[in-house]
Amino acid sequence: MVAPAAKLASWVIFGRSAFTGEEMIASDEQLMDMFQYAADRVAVQNHSWGNASAAQMGLDALSDAGIASAVTSGRGGKGSIIVRAAGNDRDSLVNANDDGYANDPRVVAVGAVRKDGRACSYGNPGACLLVAAPSGDLVDMNNDGEPDAEDPAAPNVLTTDRKD
Repeated sequence: MVAPAAKLASWVIFGRSAFTGEEMIASDEQLMDMFQYAADRVAVQNHSWGNASAAQMGLDALSDAGIASAVTSGRGGKGSIIVRAAGNDRDSLVNANDDGYANDPRVVAVGAVRKDGRACSYGNPGACLLVAAPSGDLVDMNNDGEPDAEDPAAPNVLTTDRKD
């Protein structure tokens, strides 16, 4: 068991507009609040959300202020650790370096690797990646250019979002 006394907090940043019904992300002010949420109690923030875009995405001023506050003032001045997933869009040539959050030097950017230590087929590359964690992957068993079977080298990935 890992971190048996750990407590989780969550923050919803995606939703549907009440006016248009379109998917939208939280406002800049809400994102700043998210980074500072429960800063006296949250030791590690895991940000596994992103933009599915190959375009460069910089930090807005309020997110920058929220991250600065979390890493310097969180946990009574010890600072909070902010972890960011690199992303899952390698096939679209997306690079984690273009994500202003993952590329921020105050953030620990995490890639995905298979059991054999190789990069997952979907994981975004980037010089900003500091660490990598085990993940699942599919392989092209039919050699038709489409992943279609579980990679025998990939681990069974454990998660906290399933109950079955």
